[in-house]
Amino acid sequence: MMEAIGFDSLGTLSFEITAAGPHLQFELAQQFTRDERGLFAAVLPGTPGVPDDRTLVPAGPGSWKLGRFDFQGLYQNVLRAIASQESDGVEELSGRLQEELGLDVDKDLLAHTTDAVLFAHEPIEELERPNDLSWVFGLGLRDEAAFTTGLTKLLTQAKGFLNHAETTTVDGVETHRYGFAFGYDLWLCVTGKHLFLSGGRNGAELLGTTIAASKRPADAKPPADELADLRRHLPAGCNGHARTELGGFLALPLGMWIGPYTVLGMGDPGASMGGDDPEAQERHRAMLKDNHLDVLRTATGYAERTFRWRIWW
Repeated sequence: MMEAIGFDSLGTLSFEITAAGPHLQFELAQQFTRDERGLFAAVLPGTPGVPDDRTLVPAGPGSWKLGRFDFQGLYQNVLRAIASQESDGVEELSGRLQEELGLDVDKDLLAHTTDAVLFAHEPIEELERPNDLSWVFGLGLRDEAAFTTGLTKLLTQAKGFLNHAETTTVDGVETHRYGFAFGYDLWLCVTGKHLFLSGGRNGAELLGTTIAASKRPADAKPPADELADLRRHLPAGCNGHARTELGGFLALPLGMWIGPYTVLGMGDPGASMGGDDPEAQERHRAMLKDNHLDVLRTATGYAERTFRWRIWW
């Protein structure tokens, strides 16, 4: 189990705070003792280079991450970890899953994906219900037709928990709305190079914007590089960029903050944070923005058996 997960490949974990020009730089570095890293190789891939999907990054306010995540590697290593605790091997376990799901998730679905991923969400104003967060997720594809065939089989098996509600065409692309059994809607579509999923109050509109961005001409002017002024501070083997608006965290219900504070013995922060009072939250947002502290920019990289996550504030 430990080997399949990759815990035995973990080396030294370090944290460093330095200056990066006018910015404060935080670096978390995890060393590995060997190339075979189990689940860590999927969650923290060593693929070099940021995915060539910067045109998909939403312009304007909001938070986003463009980077790497190996879903196929994750699935394979989870199977190995489970099989290591059972009498059956990986092939037997995979066969049972194939019988239940109606497809081989590895060969019929995930083998047709890449490790290029995008996740973005609109600015968070409130977060009391799941629909308050409008988001979009993109996954790179190797073979659109083969992936669509596998996805159709999987969605058919999910009927009852995830039900098809409607199909519409957006900019020449068929988009599908599915409803979860617990009352949450999910939009999805498959284009030539990507699978796109979206959800939340403005999920349909956000999906439409992303589809339009994927159809921009190759010679169109690329969006501004959010990390242009930090280019010389990027980690070795850089393969991910991200932007996070801190103001959105102030929209989280106070109850989500009190629990960790109490566990750590730091008392009740309610009085100092102003509770869930909208006026207090707005003052905090204004304070962050006025002091240019409302946005974090981050980058990840993997080189010489070391994963680095750098944060600039």
